[in-house]
Amino acid sequence: IRQVEWKDGKMDGEVVIGDYKKKQLIFVGNVKDQQVISSTDLSSIHIDTIDLSDDGCRWEGQVLNNEPFGWGCYYDNENFLRYEGFCVHHNSVCYGTIYHELMTNNCILYKGTICNSMKWGYGQLFDRCSNCIYEGSFLQDSMDCDKLIIKPKSQSLLGFHSLVQELTIGEGCCSSLLSRYGLSCVPD
Repeated sequence: IRQVEWKDGKMDGEVVIGDYKKKQLIFVGNVKDQQVISSTDLSSIHIDTIDLSDDGCRWEGQVLNNEPFGWGCYYDNENFLRYEGFCVHHNSVCYGTIYHELMTNNCILYKGTICNSMKWGYGQLFDRCSNCIYEGSFLQDSMDCDKLIIKPKSQSLLGFHSLVQELTIGEGCCSSLLSRYGLSCVPD
């Protein structure tokens, strides 16, 4: 599983690559203009239990520099499992299982790909009775990722992605972008 940041159509930012079958990180680093500018030495990752708060929240799993870094389990202050999967810089990344917060029996809420602690990519959503209620694509924690509405007078197409099947663009959108290319938008 890969988590990659993009800017202007190029890889730009943090890149995390993990093998969820082997439960190990393969690469963590930063890319600028599609060139690797730094990478984290993963050879010092070890298994440990670390306290994350004074009230008892903890991480059990792979650790680097005394912080969650790799595959492991997050337990809340009442000792209930709340997350199992990859974690880098205190963010859930790549792939994991999120458990229902109000349930005490390790009831799965979501299992699938994750980006910056949000359901993102392909996954399954479960109800409190462990029934799968949705299987498919997620974007920024939302299942409704096939429709995009750009609000009137918006100056960007923020949120546009390859899963969009229905696009609604409000009046007066992207006027600065259009004028930069000598274009204009004429309403029908």
